[in-house]
Amino acid sequence: MSKPTKRNTEDQPTQAADEDFAIYPHRDHITQASMPFKLHDYGDKGAFNEDQIRELSDRHSLTIEQIRELSRLVGYALDIESQVSLVSISRTTAARRLRNRKLGKRNRDKQLDAAEANALFDGFGCDVRVAEEAVVSRSNSGAPTRHEMHHDGVTIVSLDDAQRILQPDDRTKERDSRRILVVEACCYVARDAGWRVTYTSDSTALKDQRGGRLINLIKDVIAMVSHNAHKASVHTLKDDLVRVSRRFERRERKKQPPERR
Repeated sequence: MSKPTKRNTEDQPTQAADEDFAIYPHRDHITQASMPFKLHDYGDKGAFNEDQIRELSDRHSLTIEQIRELSRLVGYALDIESQVSLVSISRTTAARRLRNRKLGKRNRDKQLDAAEANALFDGFGCDVRVAEEAVVSRSNSGAPTRHEMHHDGVTIVSLDDAQRILQPDDRTKERDSRRILVVEACCYVARDAGWRVTYTSDSTALKDQRGGRLINLIKDVIAMVSHNAHKASVHTLKDDLVRVSRRFERRERKKQPPERR
């Protein structure tokens, strides 16, 4: 899937929208801020075991049925086959990195394999192909150096280079979509239980000034479905709650019948 994008920065030439476009492949755990969720084929059985269901029910005064529904929703959000975390890779940025490999030196997309890399290069209309193994030569000093080969007008690059060229345009702008879905699942069940989709603030606290029973529920849920019982930032969850609340409001407005004149 692609759509036109406009870019104009000091190190990127301005191009018309029809000359540049972005492709959005699926990537989980693409940023350091991504939560280490336990992705699995949960199906209808849900993400929580029976002990966790009883624990959440007792701790948050929700019924077993409500927690079972929450378990199913969280399981759907963390389904390993679902492609919900889409990252942005634009043709101009990939072309700049292809010309100057230093631009992608810091990071690389380790999830990218040769087949997908070739498909992305095809999507961008680039005459570039990924070698199954890195092409390595030796410099005069004897140290191994990576280089590219050309064959019938096609540039052959290593998978390592392709992972640097085809990494997301800006990792700092990518969101953890799995987290948003887990937060939204908690909000659905909380709202059905009569809770307000909001948070509380305590300016006297030295840290974790945002709180409330909904944030406490979300923190417990995330800890249960993440590796090493990940502790979510309350500031991040506050922003997620605001986003989900606005999403609910938009859906409610769409359900309302149009005004008669």
